[in-house]
Amino acid sequence: MASQEIIFAGFGGQGILSMGKFLAYAGMDANKNVSW
Repeated sequence: MASQEIIFAGFGGQGILSMGKFLAYAGMDANKNVSW
């Protein structure tokens, strides 16, 4: 399986935290092991 890298940048933190949570939920929906 090929790995993928996603880089997010932001200021203040709320958008970055929300995007991380969104990606974690997407991984769980795809039956992947995730940590956040």
